[in-house]
Amino acid sequence: MNPAEPDKQREIDEQTAARMGITVERLHEIDRQIAADMRGREELNPSERIVDDNPKFNKGFGPVTAENSIEPGELRAHYRRLD
Repeated sequence: MNPAEPDKQREIDEQTAARMGITVERLHEIDRQIAADMRGREELNPSERIVDDNPKFNKGFGPVTAENSIEPGELRAHYRRLD
């Protein structure tokens, strides 16, 4: 997708947010937090990383297996527990 197509991206974001049952603004907030967390994670030496049950850190980065797949709603449930 071309980044110069903001209307198309907004439509995709609206569809994604609707499937997740949240607002587009909340989706963008989650995206920003995940990006910040990932930047922080990548700055650490792998031996110094602490995994705290957050599915975005301990799932989704390896081969596609049942144990490694993030289930629908898993990230939303994690963030709701934090709120």
